[in-house]
Amino acid sequence: MIAQRKDGKSLGVLILAAGQGTRMVSSLPKVLHGIAGKPMLFYPLRVANALKPAAIGIVVGHESGAVKAAVTEMAKEAGISRRIEFIQQKETLGSGNAVLEAVPFLKKFKTAVVLCGDSPLLTYESLYGLLSSHEAQKGQATLLTAKLANPKSYGRIVRGPLGEVLRIVEDSVASPKELAINEVNSGAYCFEVASLLMGLKEIGPKGPKREQFLTDIMELVRAKVGNFSEIKASRVGAGSKVPHLSYIGDSEIMEDVNIGAGTITCNYDGKTKHKTVIGSKAFIGSNVNLVAPVKIGRGARIGAGSTITEDVPDAALAIARARQVNKT
Repeated sequence: MIAQRKDGKSLGVLILAAGQGTRMVSSLPKVLHGIAGKPMLFYPLRVANALKPAAIGIVVGHESGAVKAAVTEMAKEAGISRRIEFIQQKETLGSGNAVLEAVPFLKKFKTAVVLCGDSPLLTYESLYGLLSSHEAQKGQATLLTAKLANPKSYGRIVRGPLGEVLRIVEDSVASPKELAINEVNSGAYCFEVASLLMGLKEIGPKGPKREQFLTDIMELVRAKVGNFSEIKASRVGAGSKVPHLSYIGDSEIMEDVNIGAGTITCNYDGKTKHKTVIGSKAFIGSNVNLVAPVKIGRGARIGAGSTITEDVPDAALAIARARQVNKT
């Protein structure tokens, strides 16, 4: 049985502790290096337990046997009786890959907090605030950030004009403008598991090591995606909704767009894939076919049952369906 939070939601905590820590110049796993007389993994483990989750998952990789043994001792020392599960990351292919390996563990919960095992200074107050904010805002993905005078080597938080998080850019690939941002990713996240699993399917490998980064998830789940909807090679803006039974492919959907049930972007003509662009605050009625390439303007409205083959101007109402004929 999975323990329930007071509000009835099941919570799991996943700690990523598989890294080798080559920058430590040591054969000892990074998370076992000592801080104030304790392995640094001790501190996030203790904070995770304080959140009262149903279970704690720990992703191990490099020297996994040593890390497992150390966790067992830490749990005894900290008086942690809560269930701890170990997940083996077969290859160190990035944080996104580590979370992918933990999917069987994550599927047991509605909500999951994901932490890095090398973050010993995270406090219970910060993580409780993260979880409380996530629940109060009914978020799909919430992250903990910080502002630093010298943000070098940290992933930068790129926000939109309304303050919404657009994406996280790694220091190594950031533009000069992005490098000037002083708000950084702390490596602590809270996810609705359904959205997390959806995003994990979409993240691809990057860089010379072909790694998958958990930070890419934020851009993929900014959006509400409902039951039996498929989104492929597309971006969905903040506040936009794709609630039911829709297919969105090769599309750019801006902010605060409502996609009606049964909407399809007809992106493939048999030879080439084409793009659909939907402006912010547009309303797409149910059972609409958007035949790409096509652009729907800002604030435009599309009547239910329409097949749209031409661009729709800003704030216009487009209806493209045959007139009803009743015969007796």
